Amino acid sequence: MKTLIMLMGLLTAQNLFAGDIDNSSKSRSQLPQLINKLDLRHLYSREVGNIYVKFEVNKAGKVKNPIILDTFNTKHNSTVLDAVNKLNFSPALQNGIPVKVKYFLPIRVQ
Repeated sequence: MKTLIMLMGLLTAQNLFAGDIDNSSKSRSQLPQLINKLDLRHLYSREVGNIYVKFEVNKAGKVKNPIILDTFNTKHNSTVLDAVNKLNFSPALQNGIPVKVKYFLPIRVQ
């Protein structure tokens, strides 16, 4: 059985992802790149549910303080946290200065 994982998130700053991303692109257009970077191959379930993750991206672009806010099954928590911790971002910029941003990521497993 294949597991479908849907990610929907809200980026709160420009130029958030590491790599060659056009600064003028909208956050929605960057979401597929986040999906490709988030390695959840080991997350398999016959159940359907949501996992909500909150984390910060610091001024250096590193993920800090990832927290599972809510989950449909706690056995998936460590897999999701490990995957989120492996993400790399370019620092968010505000007036050309790197800033810390908060990110909320709902993950749908079905």
